[in-house]
Amino acid sequence: MLKQRDVHIELLWNLTESLNVLHPDVWTRRAVEILNNYTRHVYDANNADGWDVDRVGDDTDAEQWSYAGSLLYSITVITTIGQYQSINQSINQHC
Repeated sequence: MLKQRDVHIELLWNLTESLNVLHPDVWTRRAVEILNNYTRHVYDANNADGWDVDRVGDDTDAEQWSYAGSLLYSITVITTIGQYQSINQSINQHC
């Protein structure tokens, strides 16, 4: 999977370099295609082999989620979404 990740990162980089004049619609469409392709690779690999943290990288002591890590992630997501919603409400009140 690491090789697939690197291949898709390089595809995204080459896409960005080739569109030296910003064409957001074209770039977005092609980037979505590349990311969807990568998502399919990850999904297929997970279905075929299951998730094995020892194959993710060189760090054999890595964990999928620790309790502290998942708690921090959850709090970050919740507070970010809450902050975004309060900003939108503030903007809407002023407009």
